[in-house]
Amino acid sequence: MHATFALWLWLAMVPGTGDPSEKEAFRWPKIADIPAEDPVRTQDYDGELARVERSRSGDMVLTVDASLHGRVSFPWGSANSDIFVYGNTFIIDNHVSWSEFFDPGFGATLTIDIGGRPTKRGIHGPVGFEIGGYLSLQQQRFHGGSVHDDFGNSVRASDMDVTGWMVGVKAGQPLGDGFYTDGRFGLGAMHYSEVMGDFKGPLFPEIRDVLFEETWVFAMELLGHAGIRFGPLGINVGMGFSLWVPPNEGPQLDLDSGPLYTFFLEIGVELGF
Repeated sequence: MHATFALWLWLAMVPGTGDPSEKEAFRWPKIADIPAEDPVRTQDYDGELARVERSRSGDMVLTVDASLHGRVSFPWGSANSDIFVYGNTFIIDNHVSWSEFFDPGFGATLTIDIGGRPTKRGIHGPVGFEIGGYLSLQQQRFHGGSVHDDFGNSVRASDMDVTGWMVGVKAGQPLGDGFYTDGRFGLGAMHYSEVMGDFKGPLFPEIRDVLFEETWVFAMELLGHAGIRFGPLGINVGMGFSLWVPPNEGPQLDLDSGPLYTFFLEIGVELGF
């Protein structure tokens, strides 16, 4: 009786009809039968995969950026390396620098960049090295200063406005987490406004005459920026160096002027498309 009960229990637990051909109908599960779950995929993970795929593609993507910066410029260099002579009688026997004639200048620049990079713009901005060109429109005002010698002769300059444009090359490099740097080199032209001078001395009646004429000159600049982007909007700071051919002196003056150099700092915003 016990043997009959055990046989009945075995047949109830094991599916099938007892036919030997169905002996493979039941088997204990193996580890390979357990379905494997996909790893958790996040938005950052998917974005990183997309960035890697774009990097591998090597396709160049056109980029256009517009930026607006405020700038402060510090003039330096030799405005006159010899004796300052006005007419035939007024003389200042001193070397004169541009920083004596003019205080630091304040102004703004509007810049358009066009370039290309091998990858598209990511969540925090560009994700690939960029190279291209730029066009910059600039305007600055330098407040006039004064120079004098030990004999009491002096000249005070009026304010000078400098406007112009630069065209050049640009290279940019993302640093990760939205941070980036760029460097630029440009050539262009600058326009000096007319500058009047007030001449006076113990033996010379005070007179007002042209100190520097209105002049268009050749110019060049070298500058760089570092900043951070929040999507298409970037905030950056920059510093640079410029060289301008000096303006023409007034018709009554005899000056030996060197280039007008400036060291400048700027801060601004840019919008990428």
